[in-house]
Amino acid sequence: MREMESEIRRLKQREAEDAKALETMVQHVEDNLRRTTDRAVAAENHVSKLKQEIKHLKSHIHHMQSEPKGAAAAEDNNGDLNAIRLKAQATSLKLASLSRDAEQQFKQLLGGVETLKVIAETLACIDKVVEDNESRHSTAL
Repeated sequence: MREMESEIRRLKQREAEDAKALETMVQHVEDNLRRTTDRAVAAENHVSKLKQEIKHLKSHIHHMQSEPKGAAAAEDNNGDLNAIRLKAQATSLKLASLSRDAEQQFKQLLGGVETLKVIAETLACIDKVVEDNESRHSTAL
């Protein structure tokens, strides 16, 4: 009888330790998901701003191309056009980099979701094991 009580106490203590460890793991995963989500949102906002800038630069290029004002104006336009092209190229590179970063962060976010699913399944299994152990001990007593 004492051995069974000792075993029950040991199992309850082990269950409490396991539950605490799982809770810590879940908290860690949730924190990682939150940080990853924040980074992804920031990257998406930056991408959106860069897209707007590209749209504005394209509009400016179109406007400049449609208004020739003589040779001097054409030279100024060519200089402006080159500057706009350089800005557009730099913006394009930034967008490509940001989209790769956003994609990587999204993949990390999905990985975190999968981890949470595994933890949820593990916790569900632990509940079943505890219930089975409790029913065995109660019928044995």
